[in-house]
Amino acid sequence: MKKLVTKRNLLILSVMITVITAMIPNLGMKVIGEYHHYGCPAEVLSYASNWRIGFSLWNFLFNIVFYYFTLRILMIIIKGFIPKSPH
Repeated sequence: MKKLVTKRNLLILSVMITVITAMIPNLGMKVIGEYHHYGCPAEVLSYASNWRIGFSLWNFLFNIVFYYFTLRILMIIIKGFIPKSPH
C-alpha cells in the first residue's frame, strides 16, 4: 500500500513540475520565428504572435514520464545515503 501512495505522489509531483516548467518564461522557452515554445525537456505549449496557442499531448506525457522516473531515481539515491535505524 505504501508503494502505491509513493507512486501516486510521484505522479502528482511530476504533473505539477511539468505544468510549472511550462509556465516559467525563461526556463524552457525556445523562440523560432514568431513562435514561442514552452516546456522542459520537451515543448508542451506553443504560442504565436497572432494569439494562436497550441498544446502537445505527446510532449506533455513525455515530460510526465521523464520527471516521474527522474524523481524515482533521486528517491533511490537519497534512500541509499540515509542510514537505517537499528530498530
